[in-house]
Amino acid sequence: MKKRSNKPMAIILALIISIIGWAVKAEALEPRLLWEKTMPFEIGSIEMAAQSGNVIISSRKARQIILYDRNGNKRFHLGPRIDRQPMGIGISDDGNTIVYTTSWTEEYTEKKKIDIDKLGWDTRVHYSTRRGKELWNKKIEGSASLSPVGSLVAVVGEHGMGGVPLTVLDSKGNVLWKYPSRFRLGLRFSPDGSHILFYDGDLHLFDKSGNLLWKKTDALEADSVSEGATYITTRDKKVYDKQGNVILEGDARVSGNGKKLIVLYANKMNVLSLPDKNVMKEYPFRGGFLSYDGNFLVARTVSGNLLIIDTLNQVSSEIYIEGKYRLRGSTNDGKYLVVAIEDKKLLFYQVY
Repeated sequence: MKKRSNKPMAIILALIISIIGWAVKAEALEPRLLWEKTMPFEIGSIEMAAQSGNVIISSRKARQIILYDRNGNKRFHLGPRIDRQPMGIGISDDGNTIVYTTSWTEEYTEKKKIDIDKLGWDTRVHYSTRRGKELWNKKIEGSASLSPVGSLVAVVGEHGMGGVPLTVLDSKGNVLWKYPSRFRLGLRFSPDGSHILFYDGDLHLFDKSGNLLWKKTDALEADSVSEGATYITTRDKKVYDKQGNVILEGDARVSGNGKKLIVLYANKMNVLSLPDKNVMKEYPFRGGFLSYDGNFLVARTVSGNLLIIDTLNQVSSEIYIEGKYRLRGSTNDGKYLVVAIEDKKLLFYQVY
């Protein structure tokens, strides 16, 4: 007698479990505040580790750098110092590696009677573990950014600083390549660290080895890029593919995995699928952030609340935040996000 197969039943059971799982996730979209920190100084820069959720902040005026883990525990604290001030910060996706730039303070140069015109500002790039163990530092003029996996450090002149080349180093501090620049306005790594977008009046796309893939003299700074630089959106409202072709015009943002695109209009927002550019959903408000996989969308409502949308299950939740605030970072999975209120207070939320 032929034995009856249980395969169809197993498939049905797996499907039911999958549906229940998504339903549970949808119901669990209830953002809650995990911790908040009020700083005695104005926060200058904020970076969030895309996987671990660690948050690093810096203040040039207060001459301090602080790293918090996603539970709100302080893991690293540099400063305040009389002689040096932080300029730029960066953190790897796993939160285990940080990079920061320091330079002499005016107070220190005046006290020591240092001739800045002759010696410069002694700008240094520091490469460190998340607990503050410095692995190396180098005297390089400019401000540093860290690639997502922490294997590359890109150093460029500060905003508007002219004549400082783009310098890319490895995790040991060795200079890999340089590229001359007119002045610095923007630099961005692709989410997988395979490409670098650099803007100095012209928009350049490099691979990580320093090969210039293309340069656009009529483009503005990039404000989002997908892995592998498959899609790039710019501030002059254009979307480019990896070959430098304009595939769409509009105020847009691309998800990290390159599968979804949001296009902003005066009073609405469309979510498009890529590469076909079909409209998946239209929302009656403006947004500005997509999670790495495009499954979570963060927008601001007419009343000013922060709105979080699960684009797969089409459920949403609002967060009321008192005061003037800005979304300053989110993890790739959209589970954690950090908000700054008037550059004085940090709010750290768990979304689901």
